[in-house]
Amino acid sequence: MISNILRSARANWHEIFLILFVFATRIPFQTHYLYTWDSVQFALALEKFNLATHQPHPPGYILYIALGKIAAALSADANAGFVAISILAAAVCGVLFFRLAKAFFRDTAFSFLFALALLSLPAVWFYGEVATAYIFDLLFSLAFALCAVRLYETSDKKYLGSFVFLYFLSGGIRQSLLVLFAPLFIFAIGVAITRRLCSRKDSVIGALLGLSAFGIWFVPLLSLAGGWGPYTHITDLLLLRSAQTTSIFAGAPWGATLSQLKLLAKILIAAGSSFFIFIAFAPLFLLHSRMRTTPSHHLWILALWIAPSLFVYGFLHLGQAGYVMTILGALVLLGGIAIVHIPHRNVLLVALIIFHAAFFLGASPTLTRSFQRVSWWYGFFTRTELAKSDSDIGGLVRHAQGVDPRSLVVITERGFRYREKPGAPWIKNTKEYMRHMSYYLPGVDVVELFWKEKKYFRIQNHSKLAFQYGDTIHVPQSVQSLMIVTNTIDYEEIERADLLPRDLPSGKRVYWKDFNDQPEVSYAGYTFVRGK
Repeated sequence: MISNILRSARANWHEIFLILFVFATRIPFQTHYLYTWDSVQFALALEKFNLATHQPHPPGYILYIALGKIAAALSADANAGFVAISILAAAVCGVLFFRLAKAFFRDTAFSFLFALALLSLPAVWFYGEVATAYIFDLLFSLAFALCAVRLYETSDKKYLGSFVFLYFLSGGIRQSLLVLFAPLFIFAIGVAITRRLCSRKDSVIGALLGLSAFGIWFVPLLSLAGGWGPYTHITDLLLLRSAQTTSIFAGAPWGATLSQLKLLAKILIAAGSSFFIFIAFAPLFLLHSRMRTTPSHHLWILALWIAPSLFVYGFLHLGQAGYVMTILGALVLLGGIAIVHIPHRNVLLVALIIFHAAFFLGASPTLTRSFQRVSWWYGFFTRTELAKSDSDIGGLVRHAQGVDPRSLVVITERGFRYREKPGAPWIKNTKEYMRHMSYYLPGVDVVELFWKEKKYFRIQNHSKLAFQYGDTIHVPQSVQSLMIVTNTIDYEEIERADLLPRDLPSGKRVYWKDFNDQPEVSYAGYTFVRGK
């Protein structure tokens, strides 16, 4: 038995090394606080799954929540559990990409270094360190492509069965995958039909397999949502609201869609990092008859992999930078078509691995500032950004925990703008703190104010998130201070409201407004009245 294990380890040492590489490079740098607004909603869903209160937000992510619940029970907290899942998913991505690259380039040494280069990409490293589901977009995209390639090249129906099961299962992690990879799935079905790979019995078994994989997560999701009607109502509201501001097909102006296309291009350039140099030259090798070595079915698979995501993110909705993980693997493979023709290509890949790792670990705001003309996101996919987020959230939580929760109201802001000095342009605050503050400070009254339109969220002890309207907010008599958590406040408002800034050890600044025995105080056009 031991000899069999050793023999298997020797035969699969590339995959084992890739897994160990991920563990060695991710675990020491993992985040310790929930990173995004969505991350907090995932954590809240571990306590009570409720789509109506966005725990998590629609369309559900129920399998991701189930995995998180298991991982959180085995680790310190919700964040640690979700991050552990991300690290494991990144390790699987490395193995899948290695095998997919071997199918594309037929060179084991090159494919191994190519997989290390993908794993060292700042965007892949970034999403393998945080409590978000985007790393699964990369994982499933690689799994689907590998199944499609193997099916086409071997005509072995087991790869179709694997594709069917994984495709319908993936919706429990990210339902958008069912839409984005439908063309590639249809391609695989078409291959099976034209080659007559499946008998009627096989087709029935395959259909049952797909239905089972789908039912594993969709039936519990509907049950927890209260049935088909409430589920579709909640989901449609979010999808429509998202698309209305960005898609020409949902009534948004062309300018909004063009802005979204520009944003998509900038995110893709930053996510692809140095590979984008080679991606740009890949068409030359594909068009040059003497250098064209890529089989046509590889190109069809890449096209069906990339095109749907580009259309959806460009013309419908691009919510987060992590969305591009669905096509990052395909873009890197496209760059590999150019790299494979370069002399000393393995040396080049080693250089890229070192460059990517050094950039992710060592890039500072000063260094990334030079890249901002191309894309602000170059500074986003770095360890510095993750460390800053941990430091900011941790510092705010510790600062507020030192105050009697009955005497404090935490104020956060949505859509606010500020000017740094007279005559300066208005700048939009981009960080939203309400979910984090309400999650980590459950006993504190947290109020989220909205810019211009007088409405607000008010939440305590994970209460339901619902709009309240008006510019007068009543707080208990015991409240002594408002703690305003935001990135920056307009210079005029700081003077008008007589705010007291406090610099935290993390470098984060918060602002305080004391009642000083007054019955009410004002901030940003809202009045806070004590006594109710």
